[in-house]
Amino acid sequence: MSMKLPVIVTNVCGISPIVEKSNSGIVIKPENSELIANAIKRLFYDRKLREKLSKNAERTAKKYNWELIAKRYVEVYEGALKVKSQKGGTNQNINFQ
Repeated sequence: MSMKLPVIVTNVCGISPIVEKSNSGIVIKPENSELIANAIKRLFYDRKLREKLSKNAERTAKKYNWELIAKRYVEVYEGALKVKSQKGGTNQNINFQ
């Protein structure tokens, strides 16, 4: 997706819900070579679909880049520390940034 291309994934991998929700690729059942071949053909011959999924894939990849994910983790930890300090904890001055 980060290469601005749609993906073909199986519905047993962890990324399939993201691909479905973002409409950034094709999700297929595993261990079926015919489904894989059909998905490849579909993307090859259907230019409009390929372009649409490619745009969505690029947008999705930007949303899930490591820098943003790390920032979200920091926000979660800082929020947890803030709650703890409001309840009488001692971690009031910790800042991860």
